[in-house]
Amino acid sequence: MEYYDWYFSWKDLKRYLARHFEGKKQDILHIGCGNSPLGELLWELGYGTTTNMDYCPIIIEAMEKDFKSRYVHQPPDDVSLDDCRFITMDVNTMAFADAMFDVVLEKGVIDAFACGEDRFDLGASECCRVLKPGGIFISITWGNPKSRLSLFHLEALPWKLESHSTLTSLTNQIQLYHIYVLRKHAIPSQHNV
Repeated sequence: MEYYDWYFSWKDLKRYLARHFEGKKQDILHIGCGNSPLGELLWELGYGTTTNMDYCPIIIEAMEKDFKSRYVHQPPDDVSLDDCRFITMDVNTMAFADAMFDVVLEKGVIDAFACGEDRFDLGASECCRVLKPGGIFISITWGNPKSRLSLFHLEALPWKLESHSTLTSLTNQIQLYHIYVLRKHAIPSQHNV
């Protein structure tokens, strides 16, 4: 299977995001994973349990088959094959329990919603719902704060913008990308989800 990382690879993102993953094993959800190796790499680096999710069953089946064929005989040290999962699911109707993940990560999912007729309202609500109190949502997008912050529903959902960084594309020095990190409130009673 040929992998493809939208926007940036872990090598490019590490200096912005590693601090959110290092230090403890976490439950990580990578929504809209497509054929990106990012979730698998986070698992391989020992950052925790990674659930790679996409709404396309064909890509999920191919990713899981490729993953198992490469690691079934010799997984990396200190990780379990069961800790890297691939699941077909729609971000708007996730079947996960409340407060299940420490980190929800997306690269380009919110851009797909912003460019189409569908809105990210349900997706934002679902991402916040499945985050543990104190957990973080990481969004990597080409959308600037004026066009993206409203999609996170900061006033209505129990999370806040913790940081915003910008990166320039390595292939197109003109294109600017944004990394938003939102943290879910530690006390769930501050809002209703």
